[in-house]
Amino acid sequence: MKNILLATDGSDGAMRATDFAAKFALALSAKLVILTIDQTMGDGALAEFARAEGTPKADIRESLAKIILSRARGRAAELGIRDIAMRNESGDAAVVILDVIGETKPEAVVLGKRGLGRIQGLLLGSVSQKLVSLSPCPVVVVP
Repeated sequence: MKNILLATDGSDGAMRATDFAAKFALALSAKLVILTIDQTMGDGALAEFARAEGTPKADIRESLAKIILSRARGRAAELGIRDIAMRNESGDAAVVILDVIGETKPEAVVLGKRGLGRIQGLLLGSVSQKLVSLSPCPVVVVP
């Protein structure tokens, strides 16, 4: 079975990557696996938001992930993809993506050049840079 793995954080760059991944999967008649990792909001901001809303951080993380996945799935479906799997994971983005690559054995991984973690990427190296270096399959970085 052919799989294309899309890693998304819901950013504008990730939505451009969604379009590319959907068209790529369609061309290959492949399943699209959409992955989000629940670190799209820093712990400080998340704690403050959770406190203001009176909602546990875990519930807010899950809600954000559902929104991100739903938006990406909707866009992929608009572009003609019918075979879609969605995953929400937590942890270091590059490590999690590499783990999912090991599990799903995709033909390629697609992600945006820069997502919501710009400052962290400047300090620690971006997720896309790590994946290009460490992935056992091709990585498509969409500008």
